Amino acid sequence: MGLPIYKSGQGYWTRVLSAVGAGTLVLAGAGWLYTISPRFLPDTNELYFQAGLAAATIIGFGLLIYFLLNKPRVVDFMIAVEAEMKKVNWPNKKEIMGSTWVVICGTFLIAGLLFVINIIFGWVFVNIGILAPTGSCHQLSHPPSRGLRSTIRGAPKTRTQQTTPCQKKKAIQS
Repeated sequence: MGLPIYKSGQGYWTRVLSAVGAGTLVLAGAGWLYTISPRFLPDTNELYFQAGLAAATIIGFGLLIYFLLNKPRVVDFMIAVEAEMKKVNWPNKKEIMGSTWVVICGTFLIAGLLFVINIIFGWVFVNIGILAPTGSCHQLSHPPSRGLRSTIRGAPKTRTQQTTPCQKKKAIQS
């Protein structure tokens, strides 16, 4: 005699897939407990304690999943979900392919737009002196302004000459 199943012929796929999802979570949790259990278990027979803890977790949560997925309210809900899913008008392969291409093209379009905006903002911030130039050794079209730091809380108004990595590279080459 096995464990009884409430309305066993109905809502099969929703029950099976719910049990598979919950079982995956339980197995992942048991694996996690197995890996962290040496921290709080005694040193003697550590492997047996780890395996026992993992097995107890799987058995305990397995029974909990069985009882939760066998309650009349839950089963009736799953039966209703399966009935509603049969009424859904699912798209065909051509519609899915078209929608996928729209998403891929839109993603690349947004990425390109954000790349251009990033380049523009970077160029503006380098030219107004907020960012230091990086990458290739290029001179600014005009000397950088003092920026915000020199005007906050009485910072000195004069800008000290700092050697940039590009200037160091040019000095080494000459």
